[in-house]
Amino acid sequence: MRYVIDGFNLMYKFPECETLIYENQLGNARRALLKNILKLNEVKKSYEFHIFFDGRKEKESVVVRDEWEGMRLYYSHEIKADDFIKMFIRKAIDHATITLVSSDKEIIHYGKKYGCKTIKSEDFYIFLGQTLKKKEKLDEKDADINLSNTEVSYWLKMFKDKKNVG
Repeated sequence: MRYVIDGFNLMYKFPECETLIYENQLGNARRALLKNILKLNEVKKSYEFHIFFDGRKEKESVVVRDEWEGMRLYYSHEIKADDFIKMFIRKAIDHATITLVSSDKEIIHYGKKYGCKTIKSEDFYIFLGQTLKKKEKLDEKDADINLSNTEVSYWLKMFKDKKNVG
């Protein structure tokens, strides 16, 4: 499964990212978004992420393509990220394996025209939250199951002592 993500569009769905944007901390907002997506990437290891941002990585940066923690990042420079996303979709092989994440109607329509699955940014935000909550519950469940030898001995002794009392 390949996710093609309209980065700025998705950033506004994360309250912490939106706050950072309004505080003129675009780089920090981008990093916060990437850290959230990274958490999903750790759960869904078979996913491939392509995240597109408007503008440059940093003020004078010439970087167009970058990679961070296995995620591919794209910076559009003078063109709109929307056009960069369209170019990526147009050149992609096997459009059926792409899930396009954006709330931009034009981008969604374009992706559907090529046979991509689409998900609105707000729905992806919810999906990410639900997936991480499920992982936390599973981690808690696993944590409850794993007892050390000392703990097992303690509880065996406790139950044995209770049996002898009654």
